[in-house]
Amino acid sequence: MKLREAKREQRQQELAEALHALDILQQQHSEIEESLMDHQIHVREESKPGLINVDNLIEKQRYQIALQMQLAEVQKKLGVVRKEIERRKTKMIEADREVKVLEKLKEKQREAHRQLENKEENKEFDEIGQTRYQRGQW
Repeated sequence: MKLREAKREQRQQELAEALHALDILQQQHSEIEESLMDHQIHVREESKPGLINVDNLIEKQRYQIALQMQLAEVQKKLGVVRKEIERRKTKMIEADREVKVLEKLKEKQREAHRQLENKEENKEFDEIGQTRYQRGQW
C-alpha cells in the first residue's frame, strides 16, 4: 500500500512539473507575441511616407523573422508539453486508481475481520447463556 501511495505521489509530482513547464512556455509565448506586436507597430510607424532607412528596415524584418521563429518553436514545445501532461495525467489517474483499489480491499478485510470477531463474540455469549441456563442461574 505504501509503495502504491509513493508511486501516486511521484506521479502527482511529475504532473506538477509538467504543468509548471506549461506555465513557463505560455508566459514565453505571451511575451514573444507582445514583442512581435510592438515590433510590428514600430515598423508601421517607421514605414510612413518620407525618408526610409533601408538598412534599418532590413534589420527590423530580420528581427521580426527571428521573433516569428521563436514563436513557432515555443508553439511546438507547447504541443509537446500538452501531450506530456495528458500522458502524466493518465499515469497519475492509474496510480490513484491502484491506491483506491487497495484501500477498498483493506476496508473489506477490516470489515470481514470485524464480522468474524462479532460472530466469535456472539458465539461466546451464546455459550455463556447456555451454560448459565443449564446450571439454573438464569
